[in-house]
Amino acid sequence: HERALAPLVRMHRASKNVLFMYTAVMRDGKVFWILDTARHYRVPGNDVPADRVMTPYNGSDPDLLRAFREQTAQADREPMVQADHTYLSAYAPIRDSSGNFVGLFCVDMVLDELDSREK
Repeated sequence: HERALAPLVRMHRASKNVLFMYTAVMRDGKVFWILDTARHYRVPGNDVPADRVMTPYNGSDPDLLRAFREQTAQADREPMVQADHTYLSAYAPIRDSSGNFVGLFCVDMVLDELDSREK
């Protein structure tokens, strides 16, 4: 788990305006979080606890579900608001060495700086 998480943590640290970086799988029609960079890296002000492996997703983001259903890259069509952040999520398929779809790589990009500039 830690070995798989390490490159994501490095990418998250090198990224600007990324609130969360994580992976997800779908089992029996339900989405579960697997890797969560918040275990090792948090942007300032993010005090949301890291999700444990196989934490069930209880939301209904249509773009996340479409990414699973179509096994393609997707991005939120509308910004989401959570606590004091506005963000967009993007999803990319993860495939094994045989090309089989196994899950999604997910990034939540903060729009707070953009919101401040617009105001």
